[in-house]
Amino acid sequence: MNKFHISITVLITLFLQSCNHTNEKMINYIDIGYYSTVYEADSLYLEKNYSKSFKLLDELFQKAEPQNMDIYYEYKTYVQSAYIVGDYDKAKKGLEKLIVDFGTTWRQMQNDSILNLIAKEAKIDNLKFDKLENKHKKKVNYSLRNDIISMRTKDQLYRNRNYQKNAHLQDSIDEIHEQKLIGIFETVGYPNVTVVGKNGIPPNNADIKTILLHTSDSIRKKYFLPKILEFIQRGKCDPLRYGTMYDQLMLYNKKKQKYGTYANGRKVQSEDSLDYYRKSIGLPRFGYEEWRSVKKYGKRFY
Repeated sequence: MNKFHISITVLITLFLQSCNHTNEKMINYIDIGYYSTVYEADSLYLEKNYSKSFKLLDELFQKAEPQNMDIYYEYKTYVQSAYIVGDYDKAKKGLEKLIVDFGTTWRQMQNDSILNLIAKEAKIDNLKFDKLENKHKKKVNYSLRNDIISMRTKDQLYRNRNYQKNAHLQDSIDEIHEQKLIGIFETVGYPNVTVVGKNGIPPNNADIKTILLHTSDSIRKKYFLPKILEFIQRGKCDPLRYGTMYDQLMLYNKKKQKYGTYANGRKVQSEDSLDYYRKSIGLPRFGYEEWRSVKKYGKRFY
């Protein structure tokens, strides 16, 4: 057994042992219905039922810290709906949190009609915005961010250059990345936007989702899938991350999906149990993403 496999074994053992000592008082985002509430509030907002959407999110964020997931951006929805229903204090405080915690940029604020109105009400000019943005920058782990951006580049190094010929070279890189990700997870946690900052236009993107999809089957099953589920339960990671990792593993091994996260979502293990499985990891009911795309953009993205 080489040093790589020894280190992996040790880390997996430590992970499994730590699971037995989980703080029972810790909020489980799946159990409290965080994700299901986000999807309900999201649909209500799209249906222009702003007051009910705001009420649901306001109650939710009194129980749990917002995650502001990609695609849904539930805290942004909360801030916008707060302004629409006339709760200007929460709208103003919320906008500041969007900037400080989630890295909302000046351009994004100016280009969003509602956020722009809130900014004027809150008197967030260039000077005040810079102060808020600096608070966000102080929270960002730039060393880790740069490491992940570098990893993303290496992750595609030979996949974009005659992969079949260079597969062994890419496999070696993937093994190194597995070790690095385990180290990050065990020391820092999941590197979401509150840790490594907002994802920008490539190559300034610190999202690890593509790297996770290139982890080996055995390590993914034994370590990454359980760990990602733990992060989802703690409100640190998007449920879609687990669903795609699991379903991709099934498809690569010529099996049917469990969660229907890929385009051929109907090729699933059980259509009758599909929504049950999806809800169990925090995903919306099957077909919601498609409905949302049509409702919001007038076309399908899924």
